[in-house]
Amino acid sequence: FLLSPRLFFILPTRSPTKNRDCDADSDCVGDLKCFQRSGDQDVPGCASTISVDPLLYGPKKLDDSVGNNKGYEAYMHCQGDCDRDTDCQGPLKCFQRDGDEDVPGCIASEQFDEALADIPLDESVGNNQGEAAYGRCQGDCDRDSDCKGEENGEAIDLYCFQRSGDEPVPGCTGSPASSRDYCVQKLKETYGKSRSDYCYLPENPTVGKTGSDYCFQPTTVNFGSAGTDYCVDPYQESGVFKFGKVIGSEYELGYHWTSFDCSVQAKINNEGRVALVHETDNMGTVPPHVNAETTLNYFNVYWNGDGSFPSPETGCGTCRLNDDEDACICPTQVVDEIVFELEPDSVEEILQNLYIGAIAPDISDPGSFTSLSPTNKEFTVHFPQGSDGVYTSDTIFELKHPYHGAVVYLKNSKSTVTLKGWAHPTVVFGGEDAAIGGSAVNVRANETSRQAFTGDGYMQFDGAGEGTLDWTITVPAAATAMLSFRFENTMYASSPMEISVNSVGGVVELESTGAYENWIQSDPIQISLNEGSNTIQIKHSSGITSFTKIDSLKIEWDTGETSSSFRNAPHFMGLSKDYGNDGEGETAPRDAHYETDAVLDHYFHHPNVPPFICTRLIQRHGVSNPSAAYVGTCSEAFRSGTYMSGDVAFGSNEYGSLEATMAAIALEPEAASSVLDADAGYGHLRENYLKPIQLLRSLEAEFTPEVHHYDLRPLFGLLGQEPHHFATVFSWFRPEYQADVGPSVAAGYVAPESMIVNMPSI
Repeated sequence: FLLSPRLFFILPTRSPTKNRDCDADSDCVGDLKCFQRSGDQDVPGCASTISVDPLLYGPKKLDDSVGNNKGYEAYMHCQGDCDRDTDCQGPLKCFQRDGDEDVPGCIASEQFDEALADIPLDESVGNNQGEAAYGRCQGDCDRDSDCKGEENGEAIDLYCFQRSGDEPVPGCTGSPASSRDYCVQKLKETYGKSRSDYCYLPENPTVGKTGSDYCFQPTTVNFGSAGTDYCVDPYQESGVFKFGKVIGSEYELGYHWTSFDCSVQAKINNEGRVALVHETDNMGTVPPHVNAETTLNYFNVYWNGDGSFPSPETGCGTCRLNDDEDACICPTQVVDEIVFELEPDSVEEILQNLYIGAIAPDISDPGSFTSLSPTNKEFTVHFPQGSDGVYTSDTIFELKHPYHGAVVYLKNSKSTVTLKGWAHPTVVFGGEDAAIGGSAVNVRANETSRQAFTGDGYMQFDGAGEGTLDWTITVPAAATAMLSFRFENTMYASSPMEISVNSVGGVVELESTGAYENWIQSDPIQISLNEGSNTIQIKHSSGITSFTKIDSLKIEWDTGETSSSFRNAPHFMGLSKDYGNDGEGETAPRDAHYETDAVLDHYFHHPNVPPFICTRLIQRHGVSNPSAAYVGTCSEAFRSGTYMSGDVAFGSNEYGSLEATMAAIALEPEAASSVLDADAGYGHLRENYLKPIQLLRSLEAEFTPEVHHYDLRPLFGLLGQEPHHFATVFSWFRPEYQADVGPSVAAGYVAPESMIVNMPSI
């Protein structure tokens, strides 16, 4: 194949195109370790990667063409609207402006027309009316696209003015309604969009990107398990990538891997078959083919050890039972390992340990691999460039399979999926379940302006007053858990909130969630719960203006490994559907061809195929119950591609040769033995349709000059057989059919033709 297969379960690692930021020692090559930085702390042994190119970082006009909330490294110098440093490319930082504050190193973008005369506010259009529904001073709008592009037949440049509290509306008269936004004219905003933030080059750029960690060579190498510290910031790269719907320009639409936090889980049924599940808090709807409750895309796996696995029948253990109670949902951990660190002893040893295919090295660029054929060993080792003959996970073994003779390429890697389980079930409290304190909390029950919240509503902190939300949870014993909130914060860069458990806690920043209706899960924080009742509080302090919305509180418990694990399954088809049929999804026709070719190759080369084909062909050529020796000889002819009859050789010496197979069926002594004619179980029943044919032949029937064929129709109702008239697509009878009476039952013989034999048909 031109591509090596994917694996169903993925490791929690960084995107290969953005792998500068490590999270754990295991992310680093060789003896390197992951240096967990504090802010912009220098990395030992590493220099700044910044080379200030005046063409890239010289004075530029502010540029809003990219759009808002485009995410990781979406913005170049003087582009916006960014929300955090990680939105900016290279050494750039996001300059968080106060109003129309100047951006260092950037110049004014453009000037707009003079202001039109003020007009009264107009709320007659209603709320949430959609694109181009509102004229100047009309509301309640939600985004710039809700505003019209003309007034009294003249073009006008409007945008949706997102108000803070009771802020007045520029260019409009009257008292605006609380929490409503209005379309207004863009007025002489000579320095970018008001309240937009832009990427800039700081005066003293630091080594690397703020908050990113880098691999370095420690003075002392520590052995043992390396800790993990996976990032779950939804706007940075997280350990595992979310499969979600992307909204943006035409070329960005559809389902893609994005950098939201996501966990890959396994859904196991009673037969031990597994379906892939994606679990994420920052996604409105998980696609059905990876949704824990809806997916039925089960596949077989090879369970390790004694083959045991959690199931609804045997008990899900620390995994959870799904809503339909027909499958267990388990967290997973993937471990990739190098299999051979030294030269294997034989082809058989390679086949017993390697199961992941690889590309043929000869299709790679020249010099990509160095090949070595060990003395007296029937395989070739292909070492990737730069490995210097050291066995790595990218080393490829080339061999001719001893059973079917096909050339096989195998990767020197083993991938194992270990099931994990929760100490306790996850607990989710709705925002509407909280006890309310203070004056700054607004209960938004049965809300219509937003649809992506869960439950019956959400809580909103309004203005600059003090407000609290309290939840109570009871646990049977003291425990450690992870706490997070599902929230929306579209109006401010961040909102500081005091989080406490039993009156002990600190301040947590709930950052901007960008787009309207973009609810996300906060970074989890570790909490300690006491035995019995515990009070969890989120507090909005007075003096801090915020309109943060709280949808739910989530408490998750530590996961621990179970005794069940299985071999990670390879596949070619991607999980991202090509919704536009434009080749932009992962489900490309190319991969479908690869997947189909792979499964057909697997079927064709399976050890069961030669005896299956031979048994069926022998049955159709006169022997319903061939001996094991007869089938074995035929199978060997099929496998080896050759059959010898005396001094005559038949076949092509290739696996699956039908010439060799048919020669073995026709010329093997069992096929023509007169001794076996005396065995009542030898041979087969004559098919019903052949009986009238035999009768015509015995009577030496001939065609008359006027008739060139015999019309023997309709015979299906009389004989149970008729040319081109089958009871099913498979045949008139099943090859494994056994009569229910007679001596053949005791002997265990099959008699396929007897399936259509009855008194009328005889």
